[in-house]
Amino acid sequence: FDLVIMDSSCGGSVFELSHEIFGHSADVRVVRSFHVCEEEVSASPTGAGRETAFTASRDGTACVWEPEAGDSSTAGFVLRKVMRQHSGHVSALCVVPPGEYDAQSQTMILTGGQDGKVLLHSLEEAMEEPLESFRGHTQMVTCILHQNKQMISCSWDGWS
Repeated sequence: FDLVIMDSSCGGSVFELSHEIFGHSADVRVVRSFHVCEEEVSASPTGAGRETAFTASRDGTACVWEPEAGDSSTAGFVLRKVMRQHSGHVSALCVVPPGEYDAQSQTMILTGGQDGKVLLHSLEEAMEEPLESFRGHTQMVTCILHQNKQMISCSWDGWS
């Protein structure tokens, strides 16, 4: 399964295939984009602030993808991090800007799964283990929102 990126940056209204990203073994359910600042990616292979892609899939993983260094019109994407801690598929994903979750100045990733859990990951930490696990739902988490230092999650169980 792959993610196809279409681009209309040539000034026209027609989208053309610009990149394909391969890495998930089942369909991708969520795609998010977020600009990660240079200070946050000092350990990243690209070493600069970039639009970073985040995906969640029915294969049970959430992934972080960075553009390869070089000309953005021809460069592909590099898999930077894989998070595999949900039982079942990953059904929701939210990117939390630096300082929005706590006083630490790092980007956080919230994932929600078929298992009813919401997991908190650090973009900077190399480990796959989540920093925190939130339990409260009894069924699949369908969406996550983080705003004003509050997290809201929705589920098939009706609680948030």
